[in-house]
Order: sequence, then structure tokens, then C-alpha cells
Amino acid sequence: MDFPDNSFDFVLTMSGIHVFPDKDQALAQIVRVLKPGGFFTANFYVRGISRLTDMWVTNFLGRMGWLTPPFYTQEDARRTLSRLFSSGEYRLDVSMMTVRCWK
Repeated sequence: MDFPDNSFDFVLTMSGIHVFPDKDQALAQIVRVLKPGGFFTANFYVRGISRLTDMWVTNFLGRMGWLTPPFYTQEDARRTLSRLFSSGEYRLDVSMMTVRCWK
């Protein structure tokens, strides 16, 4: 992202993380542009919760290029976000995780 460090009070991505090809790099950029004390809110698909959803994502959405693997599991997402942010709130609705994390 072409923004200076510590530019934003919050960053929002709705159904975006599962589309980014390099999720770790995207999250690193989000952290970079957030001001200290700023927060990040997102929702995204996590694999391993619903076999039906996983099959739909693997066999259709992924093949069409609408979602981009690799996909986080619930544990992967929590571990990654807790490494990048000072605190966070996590909610799971079937295979969609909603998060709010503070820098």
C-alpha cells in the first residue's frame, strides 16, 4: 500500500483476507499503516469448520479465482493475528471469522 507508516486510526476489510494471495504480506501492510492504538476489523473464510463450505470453496470459489488459497484455519488466524496485534476479539459464524484487533 502506498501510504506512510502510522497513517490510519482503523483499517476495515470485509471478505478480503481470503482473496489476498499473500495474506501475511497483506496483514503486515495493514499493521504498518495503522497508528499505535488503531484497530483492524475484518471478516474472512476459515477452513476446517464446515465440510460443505470447504468443498464449495475448494471446488468452485477457489477454482474460479474468487478466493485465493492458502486459507487460514481458525487456529492459524488467531495465531497470526495475535503475533501482529497487541490484543483482539474473535467471533466465528460457521466458516466466517470476524475479528477486531488493536495495534
